[in-house]
Amino acid sequence: MVAEPLPPGTKYTWYNPFRYSPTHSDSPTSMEIRFTEGSTLYHYSISYDSETVVAESLSMYNNGHKEPVFNRNGDRYSFGRSRSKGQRAISGATSTSSSYLAVASMFNNEPCSVAHRFITRGIRIVGPDYTSGLDQDGDPRLRQNVMRVMDITDFGPSSMMTDTLQVRDPHRIEGISRIRRREVADHEGQMGRIHPDFESAGAKEMLSMAAPLVLSLEEGTVLVVDEFGSNLHPDVSKWIVKQFRSRCNPKCAQLVIATNHPEITDYKGLFRRDQVFYTRRDGSSGACEMFSASDFDDHGGKSVQPVPFIPGENIMDGHIHTATLFNHM
Repeated sequence: MVAEPLPPGTKYTWYNPFRYSPTHSDSPTSMEIRFTEGSTLYHYSISYDSETVVAESLSMYNNGHKEPVFNRNGDRYSFGRSRSKGQRAISGATSTSSSYLAVASMFNNEPCSVAHRFITRGIRIVGPDYTSGLDQDGDPRLRQNVMRVMDITDFGPSSMMTDTLQVRDPHRIEGISRIRRREVADHEGQMGRIHPDFESAGAKEMLSMAAPLVLSLEEGTVLVVDEFGSNLHPDVSKWIVKQFRSRCNPKCAQLVIATNHPEITDYKGLFRRDQVFYTRRDGSSGACEMFSASDFDDHGGKSVQPVPFIPGENIMDGHIHTATLFNHM
């Protein structure tokens, strides 16, 4: 949607944001993002349905002062006073199917280019599908560096047949790697290849994360990981988090994770309370509420305690019970 301009009349065949609510299938979906570049805070939002950008806006904040860049409602645009030069011509070249941000970045509009670059290049997403982290060309340099990651996280690198990797600092990852297969030696020293399909679940998860992890640290980008730590030893998950709070992260890369393992949030010194969020799902509507741990008093005998998701009642007693996410003490 935001990556590049689209021809007029383009229908988003992948668009299906309300799978569990057919009555809302024609309603637009909305997204927004806030990020900083240098000392400037940017706020971008977009709302669209299956074939039209319904609304879109971009604002900048300098020293707490809001400066609108553009605001779009359908085919109507307004622009900030200091940013209006050339933008009306750009809006005329923007189809109803395209984001104005993508078109304006092509015309080198500075604030739009900054926002477009961050959204399209500054965020890496890792999901449960381990193939997202594999390189189909099997680049030797990439393979070497993934071995380093697998070595640190103890996923059998001693059996990986590859060139020697010299690392001056054993606590620093040197480079980045993504592979299609691993070369291993059996007990007789014969070399063979293992396709990732035959790797353990933990090895697959680590293989998917190794390349985006190090690229984010090298470039100072945002790494978003879904189902983080599902198949990893807690110490491995902790090590990954620690990379973002170490000298391996000179460009201030960020890690955003979603996990079903609340013990990850107990890593002392790795998370502030305002960096930890819990969600509670409404069983009737399907909507989720989000709570920051900092919203709850950690002093005076009060704290927020996650409770088991599955209630303890007997499933065969004829009643359905909803588990409460928080115990307030």
